[in-house]
Amino acid sequence: MPWKEVRVEQQRILVVAEREAGASITELAEIYGVSRKTIYKWLERFDQSGAGGLADRSRRPHTSPTQVSEEVADAIVAARQRWKWGAVKLLTKLEEQDGLRQWPAVSTIASVLKAKGLVVSRRNKPRTPIQRPPYAVPARPNDVWSGDIKGCFRTGDGTRVDPLTISDACTRFLLRCQIIKRTNYEYAHAVFEAAFREYGFRW
Repeated sequence: MPWKEVRVEQQRILVVAEREAGASITELAEIYGVSRKTIYKWLERFDQSGAGGLADRSRRPHTSPTQVSEEVADAIVAARQRWKWGAVKLLTKLEEQDGLRQWPAVSTIASVLKAKGLVVSRRNKPRTPIQRPPYAVPARPNDVWSGDIKGCFRTGDGTRVDPLTISDACTRFLLRCQIIKRTNYEYAHAVFEAAFREYGFRW
């Protein structure tokens, strides 16, 4: 009988009946498309509770993992107020102070902190959309130049460096790679003006 034509409980009853009729565990697992471990589990349930033991059981946990005693919650809150740490560090510190006590998991500690109003939700920063401007396609050298400030970095002696690069978009020739004191119009304009005087408006 195909799987979808019977209820799950009926299928399990059929498994038990066929097992009692002499079918092997391997055969039953292959016929009903389940593991051998599952077959053994159904047979054990039937032995313990009869046909009622073959009904679906709730997978809901008997106790909520986020439920902690007031004593434990107070200890977590006190640790948070003292050290201002997150759940991971707090659990480590609590275990160091009182290793005999069974402390809850990190996720549970985080839930306690949130319930007590000790966690500030971070606002998701809006993502900057990818800019796809209509870049000009140069037909020959000196048609289009590209300028870019590469972002600051520090040299071995700690000096801040902000390099400005200018290149020809057609030939990829590097026209300028120059450190500027500030990344503003005044300093960048001076570099572009010098580059135009040296390379600009010539073919």
